[in-house]
This record gives sequence, structure tokens and C-alpha cells, in this order.
Amino acid sequence: MGSASWLVIGTSWFAIVAGAVVTLLGLVLFLAIFSGRGVPVSGAGLFMILTTGVGPLLSLAGIAIVAAGFKLMGGSPWARTVLEAFAWIALCASVAWLIYSGTQERHIHLEHVIHGALFFLVSGVPAIVMILLLRSAAIQRALTR
Repeated sequence: MGSASWLVIGTSWFAIVAGAVVTLLGLVLFLAIFSGRGVPVSGAGLFMILTTGVGPLLSLAGIAIVAAGFKLMGGSPWARTVLEAFAWIALCASVAWLIYSGTQERHIHLEHVIHGALFFLVSGVPAIVMILLLRSAAIQRALTR
């Protein structure tokens, strides 16, 4: 019982920190609109999509993840489902971005492989860890009591 509660608390704090990072990333993207810096013409459409669409969505998702992290710490079983859904979305988005960026390069060099590995280490691995933690039997037992 004691180790399961520590696992729930640790997973909750992991979710809270991840949610805060997602929120900050969303705010940075959204506030880039007001930076006053020029945008290259070739990237203007992507810049607009990232700043006006993805930025606010990431901010709202981050707030939801933080709230679900606190609810998970309180023992709410629905919070585990919400956090697991966000983790799966993050993992799928990471893999999709890696596939997209891999198809955009004509010749893949070592630096592209290193950038992809670092990207996956920062975005995909935490999502996998969160999924494994949330699916562990100890957490499921702790939330069903």
C-alpha cells in the first residue's frame, strides 16, 4: 500500500511538471506573435498555424494536464484516463513529426538522426514513461480502493 501511494504521488508530480512545460511551450508559441520579429515568407503559414492555433491549444492542454495531475494525487480514477489519453496523443504526435521530418529530407545525414533521437528523447520517452506508469498494476489498485 505504501509503495503504491508513493507511485501515485510520483506519477502525479510527473504529470504536473509535464503539464507546466506544455503550458509554457504553448504560451511561448502564442506570445511569439507579439515579438515583432520578421518571419521568412516560406515559413509564414506554419508560423501563423503554430502561434495562433497550436499555442493556445497547448496552453489549454497543459492546464488540463496539471489539473488531472492534482486530481490523480487525490485518487480520482478519471484523471488516469485523461493523463493516459494526453500521453498517447503526445507519443503519436512525436512519431508523426519524426516521420514527417524524415520524409522532408532528401539525404538523411548523421546530424538528422541525432536531432531526431534528441527530439524523441525529449518528447516521446516521457510519454512512454507516463503511459507505463499509468498502466502499472500498483497505480490501478491504488485508484480502485
